Amino acid sequence: VAGLADRLEFRVMDATQLDLPAASFDVVWVLETSEHLADKQSFLTNCARLLKPGGKLAIGTCVACESLSAGQAKLLAAVTNVLLTEPLARRSDYLEWLRRAGLREIETEEITSAVAETWSQMAAAFRKQPTTPGAATVTRRMTLLLQPVPAAYADGSMR
Repeated sequence: VAGLADRLEFRVMDATQLDLPAASFDVVWVLETSEHLADKQSFLTNCARLLKPGGKLAIGTCVACESLSAGQAKLLAAVTNVLLTEPLARRSDYLEWLRRAGLREIETEEITSAVAETWSQMAAAFRKQPTTPGAATVTRRMTLLLQPVPAAYADGSMR
């Protein structure tokens, strides 16, 4: 990044093995990652450990609604299969894990409508692909594969 080379560093590593010094980051940004981790509590505790005093932890994640019907649970199972995630946690689970990690000033923001629109746009993009025989088959499969995600947003089982 122009002009920030001395202040910016990117690392790629296993999220469950954050072998970094404590209190070494002003911000830890977790975007669409924690859904894939089985032990979210340990991960979030480690993220909190990495923060300098006054640091910020920002998490963008999909969560399950607080109380699922049997139909919603079935739909979320299909979603986790498509997205290759662990079962989705609830917002209240994340809040509890963050508190256990020692974080106190916790704010949340609901952005479901913006995220759900992304999935609608993805489905529309697949439908616009060229319709050669092979491409049509791939488009049809991808559209069918992705169906549970917008459906879960639409019925409120995923946020």
